[in-house]
Amino acid sequence: MKLSAVVIVLISGFLCVAYCAEIKNCDTEAEGKFTRVTVTDCDESQERCILKKGTNATITIDFELDVETENEVKAVCFGKLGALEVPFKLPNPNACKDSGLECPLKKNVAYTYEASFPILKVYPKVNVDVKYELKNKENKNIVCVLVPVKIV
Repeated sequence: MKLSAVVIVLISGFLCVAYCAEIKNCDTEAEGKFTRVTVTDCDESQERCILKKGTNATITIDFELDVETENEVKAVCFGKLGALEVPFKLPNPNACKDSGLECPLKKNVAYTYEASFPILKVYPKVNVDVKYELKNKENKNIVCVLVPVKIV
């Protein structure tokens, strides 16, 4: 019994390495670094996070700043289809309001940003990489994440 449980765990780990949704940093020059990103109902064993049309999705980004202070933070989102970036209008682009952040942000402090947005029924069923950015008032990235998504 113990050997079969170990084999199942090892196979599951291998499949996750081969197929898990890999959330990537999309700006190595950003003023901060994310430590964790979660998306509502994202099954980590899948290659892409499944977002269902007609529902809301929530993204949570844990991060720290490498710079001293940010007074203004805005959220920006794009759907990447190959080289094409399609802007996605967020219900609340002010990341300092109703998102868990208290601005100004300070260097070396752990922050958690959370936002919900609708997956509209008019969206096509498509595989897309969602580029989600938190930007400062100079439009520089504080954090930039790329999430592989499948809209169904």
